[in-house]
Amino acid sequence: MTTAPPVVFIPVYEFTAKQNAIVRHLASRMRAVGTGLIVITALLVLRAVLGSVEFGTLIWIGAAVLGCIGFWSVRAGIELQRVVRTEGTDIPYLMRALTEIRKLYDLQYWVLVALALLAAFTVLVAIAGRGLPAAW
Repeated sequence: MTTAPPVVFIPVYEFTAKQNAIVRHLASRMRAVGTGLIVITALLVLRAVLGSVEFGTLIWIGAAVLGCIGFWSVRAGIELQRVVRTEGTDIPYLMRALTEIRKLYDLQYWVLVALALLAAFTVLVAIAGRGLPAAW
């Protein structure tokens, strides 16, 4: 015998017209920036596939990061747009948007951690008197 999951009550909250205008503007900008990043990623990959530029591993990683940032920005913008377009579901759509934004910032956080570690490694190698690694 299975029991039904507990019912979660989410109070209905509707943003004011002024608040909706702010959310609408943010949603529009997030979708535009995200779409632009996806287009740039596609152009980088297309250029690499056509062989018109030598692509190293770092460029592929950069393209993947840009693509993810663009994708999650578009998704967050879509969820924010739903906040404005619907009634009675502002909080669930807002939480979905925040989930996408969290993914976007988690990725950027770890990219910065990786870059800081790489910079620290480079400094340590230079201090040890071995010069910069050949990749630099």
